[in-house]
Amino acid sequence: MAVVATYNERQNLEPLIERLRCVAPWLDLLVVDDDSPDGTGGLADALATRPSARLWVIHRRGERGLGGAVLAGFRWALERGYDAVLTIDGDLSHRPEDLPGVLRAAEQADLVVGSRFAPGGRTEGLSSARWAFSRAVSGLCRLLLGVRAADVGSNYRYYRADLLRRLGLERLRSRGYSFQEEMLFRAGRAGARIVEVPITFARRQGGESKVSAGEVFRSLALVLRLSLERCDRG
Repeated sequence: MAVVATYNERQNLEPLIERLRCVAPWLDLLVVDDDSPDGTGGLADALATRPSARLWVIHRRGERGLGGAVLAGFRWALERGYDAVLTIDGDLSHRPEDLPGVLRAAEQADLVVGSRFAPGGRTEGLSSARWAFSRAVSGLCRLLLGVRAADVGSNYRYYRADLLRRLGLERLRSRGYSFQEEMLFRAGRAGARIVEVPITFARRQGGESKVSAGEVFRSLALVLRLSLERCDRG
């Protein structure tokens, strides 16, 4: 099961699904849309009616946030008995063509992170300033949280269902972009086998980035709270 969280991804959704279908035609897809003003949710509904679509849609009304959308996808998948959940960005910054490497690594892991900073990983079309900022944030999180992944913010991930159950989704604090850091932190504390594989991270193909300055500050605040939790528990 693959979960794609969307907000204003009408330009990108159909190409993403087509590319995923080429790589993994057996894959079930769940779109979790945060009431996109551009009609992404309606497009997802239309795509789900196609023969053999293997596509379902959740519409979240009045809610925003990557973490909250992914959590909704996790709960949906667990309720239906899926063994694992893949998460991937809806803006084509993650290449479906990198999925085979993620799945190979999943044979020996509880959590696989598709990483632009792992050996062999790379970025395309990003400014040097954005690249440096992402590297700095990852380094800070590794220092404060003790996580070992090089790319702590990546949403290109594979989670085993038993790990999600062990973590207890109701205990997660983040509903925004810091959800990625919190999941790595809690998975590490739970003794999960975490593996990174190289991917190519590209500039989004359409629309605009939804990461605001406020979201950045909220993410940093959560990382600081988690670091205090780490110190309290040792």
